[in-house]
Amino acid sequence: MNPVRGENRTGSIGLPLPDMEMRIVDLDEGVAEVPVGEVGEADHARPPTDAWLLRGMPTETANALRRDADGKLWLYTGDIARMDEDGYFYIVDRKKDMALIGGFNVYPRLVEDVLMEHPAVQEVGVAAIPHPRLRKGGPGSPESLGRRQAGADRDGQGTDRLRQREAGPL
Repeated sequence: MNPVRGENRTGSIGLPLPDMEMRIVDLDEGVAEVPVGEVGEADHARPPTDAWLLRGMPTETANALRRDADGKLWLYTGDIARMDEDGYFYIVDRKKDMALIGGFNVYPRLVEDVLMEHPAVQEVGVAAIPHPRLRKGGPGSPESLGRRQAGADRDGQGTDRLRQREAGPL
């Protein structure tokens, strides 16, 4: 929540409420807290309520509500986020949007950001589409749907940018 008498930071969801703790944990195991500025899953702990129970969905409840080694109950939000040095949180993506492609976690938002760097791209959306030769539920391939800027030519630079970024983190 953005503070009433504090700074409202562009793109931030603000600071945790007074009775809430928030943290960013690793995406793989969801246990280790990541360093400030790193991306992970946003979790929060606060006084428990019945509203936290996903009625009739015990598996989903068990995945979303987990106790840490100290017994504190954390709600795993599924939001991919980062926290800055002042404790402001920024939502980056949704964990359920992630696709496993070639053994790598690929988030549509990151691919969209790379594609938007090209001056000919006006807007774009990316989703993982199951590959027809791979098993059901297995890895897919990122597919994009976009609109070129008026008068822009296709030049292949977007594909080159993606290939260059494959060598390092998006």
